[in-house]
Amino acid sequence: MRTFCNQLFVVLVTALACGPAAGNTDQCVPPNENWVAVSKVDANHTVHLEDGRKLRVRALVVPPLPRNEKDAAARRAAADASSFLHKLLDGKKVTFSHPQDPDRHNRIAAHIYVMGNEPAWLQQSMLAAGHGRISGEAAPCIDDLRANETKARTAGLGLWAEPAYRVRKAAPPGELFRLENTFQIVEGQVLTRAETKRTVYLNFGKDWRKDFTIAIRNRDIPTIDLDGAKVRVRGWVMLRNGPLIEVRSPGQLKILRKP
Repeated sequence: MRTFCNQLFVVLVTALACGPAAGNTDQCVPPNENWVAVSKVDANHTVHLEDGRKLRVRALVVPPLPRNEKDAAARRAAADASSFLHKLLDGKKVTFSHPQDPDRHNRIAAHIYVMGNEPAWLQQSMLAAGHGRISGEAAPCIDDLRANETKARTAGLGLWAEPAYRVRKAAPPGELFRLENTFQIVEGQVLTRAETKRTVYLNFGKDWRKDFTIAIRNRDIPTIDLDGAKVRVRGWVMLRNGPLIEVRSPGQLKILRKP
């Protein structure tokens, strides 16, 4: 329950208000070894290697095939992303860096590089063409990737040309109720804040039972005051009374205007 307390404060990383971290560009460069041929790219955008390993594109949300076959915009975005991956990867060799532990489907999330005279960084290429959005997870090289996403969004490239992928407004929350279980980017002004023992809540309307809310679960994130700030959040929309996005990584939340 989003109960109000007498003493309220908001959890957020100080880095959200700062510029790119020094040295970030140098972190994501191809290892120049262990190149393996790609055997296929499946419908879920998983990269299958000839040695049996499966790679997932780390730090990005790539448009998935929609469950609703009538969702034309989602089908176009998924098909365009798939076509882009095939053009970039079919018949090529890849290597990868910064791998995470395999998920339940035995896929390794990693930064992927495609062999060439100048190896192509897959994440950067996809974002620059508008075929993915940054997930907001804590990941290496995220500042480099943000710049590519911003340019593609500003230019209306790829999925950004589709109204279905526009940045949503936090208030009024009506359309967010219809977007449960989808990845969205939402902007708005924080009206009130509240906290429980484990969670800090940012509310964007007068009635938290109906209005959009951000739930900050990571209590290790340093604190700054966000009352009245305009912010942008990215994540998966859930319905907990009103629509809600959980923030577990500072990369999910950006301050657009301080109070």
